[in-house]
Amino acid sequence: MPVRTRFVGGAVVLIRAYRASDLETVLDCFARAVRETGALYYSAAQIAAWAPETPDLDAWARRLGTGGVFVAEADGLLAGFVRADADGLIDLLYVHPHRLRRGVASALLTAGCDWARAQGARRFETQASRAARPFFIAKGFRVEREQSVERNGVSLRNYLMIKDAGGQPARDL
Repeated sequence: MPVRTRFVGGAVVLIRAYRASDLETVLDCFARAVRETGALYYSAAQIAAWAPETPDLDAWARRLGTGGVFVAEADGLLAGFVRADADGLIDLLYVHPHRLRRGVASALLTAGCDWARAQGARRFETQASRAARPFFIAKGFRVEREQSVERNGVSLRNYLMIKDAGGQPARDL
């Protein structure tokens, strides 16, 4: 995927392919998003299970090493990231708390969906957190079911959400 430049909330945002050298900043973004944004919706025990203080770097490197993985940069800093599978699963979509509500998530979702569609995905699916559910609804996803998932022995509530991929690029997401 070529690098994209978008003007989001007055800032220049670059969407580019993930590089292995991004691992540390991606993990920091993930942890901050879960601990700061997620804390409004989940208990301290749930947050600790979801984003442990010491992440499994090898597992993260393997996960981010497959699929369509893109990062957003704003003002030279990582603003968020997305990971999509070829079958249309939007596996990860996180935005740094300081970049919320500036279009970063929309730009990343577009990149992930465009990539998955190019791989032949016919629908998009995600397991959205309570925090992310309104965003995905606004982007045309529908709640298939509410579910309970386990992270490190702790149960968390999220939502299986689906959207038809359609035949056009996801530029309007």
